[in-house]
Amino acid sequence: MNLATTLTCDACHAGSGTGTATHYANANTRIGTPAPPASVSVDFQFKAKNGNPAFTPATLTCSNVSCHGGQTTPGWQVGTLNSATQCTACHGVAGSAATTAQYNDAFGRHSLGSHDATNAANAIACTTCHNMANGSPGALAHFKYLNTTAVDGVATGSPADQLPSGTIVFNPAIVTGPGTYTVTSATQGNGGCALTCHTHIHAAAVNTWTASGASHPVPFYAGQTDNQGNAHLTVTAAVFTATCATCHATSGTSPLATAPACTVCHALADPTQVATGAGTCLSCHVGAPGLPAGPTGSIYPNIVGAHDKHMALPTVLTCNTCHANAGTGTTLHYDAANARVAPPTGPATVSIDATYNAQSGAVAGFNVAALTCSSTSCHGGLVTPNWRTGSIASTAQCTACHAINYGTTPSQYNDAIGRHAWGTHATAGILDCRICHDMTLATPGAQNHFAELNTTAVSSTNKLPSTTLKFNLGNATYPITGAATYTINATYPEGDGGCALTCHSLTHTDANNHWAMPKGSGIAHPVPYLYTDLSTGGHQHQAVTFAVFNSECAACHDLGGVSTKSGPTCNVCHTLADPTAVATGAGTCLSCHVGANFKTMGPTGNAWPNLQGAHPTHLSLLTFTRATPALPPSMTASVCSACHVGSVPGDPANTHYSNANKRLVGHPVAGPASVSIDPTFNAKSGTAGTVASATAFTCSNISCHGGQVTPGWQSGTMTVNATTYCIACHKITSGTATQYNDATGRHNNPNDHNQTCNYCHDMTQAKQGAINHFKYLDTSAVRVSPDQLSSDTIKFGGGSQPATGALTYTVNATIGRGGCALSCHGKTHTTGSFVWN
Repeated sequence: MNLATTLTCDACHAGSGTGTATHYANANTRIGTPAPPASVSVDFQFKAKNGNPAFTPATLTCSNVSCHGGQTTPGWQVGTLNSATQCTACHGVAGSAATTAQYNDAFGRHSLGSHDATNAANAIACTTCHNMANGSPGALAHFKYLNTTAVDGVATGSPADQLPSGTIVFNPAIVTGPGTYTVTSATQGNGGCALTCHTHIHAAAVNTWTASGASHPVPFYAGQTDNQGNAHLTVTAAVFTATCATCHATSGTSPLATAPACTVCHALADPTQVATGAGTCLSCHVGAPGLPAGPTGSIYPNIVGAHDKHMALPTVLTCNTCHANAGTGTTLHYDAANARVAPPTGPATVSIDATYNAQSGAVAGFNVAALTCSSTSCHGGLVTPNWRTGSIASTAQCTACHAINYGTTPSQYNDAIGRHAWGTHATAGILDCRICHDMTLATPGAQNHFAELNTTAVSSTNKLPSTTLKFNLGNATYPITGAATYTINATYPEGDGGCALTCHSLTHTDANNHWAMPKGSGIAHPVPYLYTDLSTGGHQHQAVTFAVFNSECAACHDLGGVSTKSGPTCNVCHTLADPTAVATGAGTCLSCHVGANFKTMGPTGNAWPNLQGAHPTHLSLLTFTRATPALPPSMTASVCSACHVGSVPGDPANTHYSNANKRLVGHPVAGPASVSIDPTFNAKSGTAGTVASATAFTCSNISCHGGQVTPGWQSGTMTVNATTYCIACHKITSGTATQYNDATGRHNNPNDHNQTCNYCHDMTQAKQGAINHFKYLDTSAVRVSPDQLSSDTIKFGGGSQPATGALTYTVNATIGRGGCALSCHGKTHTTGSFVWN
């Protein structure tokens, strides 16, 4: 009861105090002389970490109480405990994870090596470092807060509460040196010792109590230091002798059996010697000093592979180029070299620097099984040969890295583009690039070939392909004659010069045949000859005049008839007329399509590509022929684009060109054409669609047809009258309209209004409503004032229930929302009270 911890009888006799039946029975001498011990029930606030507190009457001992560290106490009546010396009677050293830790266990370095006072082999006692003599601060506060689960209180009060540092006084008979202990962190007691023991000098700044100390962590990674501040990767011979030799040997058998010798991992040499190279590389890797130059051996970790070839390039490479984040000092490098864990087998961890990612966007990678790289810029995004056994003859195997890019694959930084990808140039290049390029080692191009592979712009001042140009005049398949020169001028920098030579029966001059001129330039234009391509004179395929044809095209092509030249005649595709004649219409439409007014009224024939179908009916509508308001911008160039979006002449995907090009395999011979309806005409219910058919082509989800499926384009018809055909486009709906042109209002409420449409609507051609019926089908609001008011068609008439009375319809302020003044089904209506909606 004299402890600093405040205790009451209920602390140990819970439930048996004054006033309880248990207390009365124990004291009632009227029954018999009570015999000890008293009823004991320890309060659960003193519960140990591993179980509930208990009392054994036979031995008068307690167990599982927090204030005794969960250990069994001495006998209550005769047992004693010297708190100044018998520390381990209550405080366990928590050195094993299998033991349940108690609140007052001694952690940190108590459980390390010679600090463990519970180890009989250690000549150490708790009093070596802790003074618990009466009157010391630690002894005064020792039992202050035993009723808390956190037995370390805070550093308040006088003396400071339960801080173990308050008990630290080193025994000078055992501990030498300054012998001080400094608390340096907010964690209570986690200070540092400045003293000398087990031949090591400790400093309070780096040796806090919960750190690992001279017995350093395993593995000993980069960034960690020993008790002297020395790192694993920077240990010198002197440091090794002073700090490490107590436990380790550089080779052979270590003084401490559990401490490995350096040669377990550093198999080739003592890593503390200067001769092993920066970062002690040569203690594991075979290779000349002056790393990184790559390994030169035949087994892991020294397989030469293609290291020597790559590291000898003008491009500056380091180990980190291909082993990013796995170099000396990284966990990956340590794990791959740590023979104490398992014998490393290779290959090494490869992670290629993002600088060398291919232009196509893929991340440079390495296939461990095949030992190949992929998506690297320096190999043109292609898969490389095997790292160990593969090879590339850079003077001849050009296409192993350089793709001849036709525009069908993602571009790489080193692709062969320009005229490489045209006609005979592409074929010749695939067969033998040396027809035009000389890559023998003496040429500047060969010498600078790999100079700057770490740049995205691989063509620079010291890698101009022009320095490799030397035309082979002896190739039998692709003979080159003439001047055979290549000239770079100021207009065409970096290799984009012009050839002056004769080949494939054409004579080139460097003045107008430079290499990277747009496709279509020069006489040997690309095939297909698309709308974006230009001739040497800057002319497009689809705008060639007769004069241009004679000056640039006639050397290879005839306009019609039987071809006498190398190129196809124009009438292979332009089957109806000479496309260079003015009479064929803008865009040479009439050289393929029948129809004098084709541009505005569509084809007028009966076979593909001139099938008339419903073209005249649609293109005669006010929607397409009106002057104002202007048509949407998407249809101003050609009304054809109303239904052939993306497939008119000049479309980016070249759909129109491909449909008309009879030189192509799979060219359509019977239609239908490519149809994609302008979104201007999307129905309210969704995107306009089609069902393609050469004989029964139909549209759906079109605003002008009320979202309903249309009759067949080629042969279907729809008579516009008010008797039967209105509902083919106009649905009678109740509530909210689902299409832009739904008949709402009282058409369906009550059902008497749901009659034949001509009872109330007159759609004869002379009526204003009929005249303007199809005027604005390209708008989502199909009623526009003053055009298309439904009131323009109202003329009450016949039927089985004829209307009588005034027979008038009056429009008020809201478009079409008027009122009827007439008599029908026994009711008389007035325009003032019977508005339509």
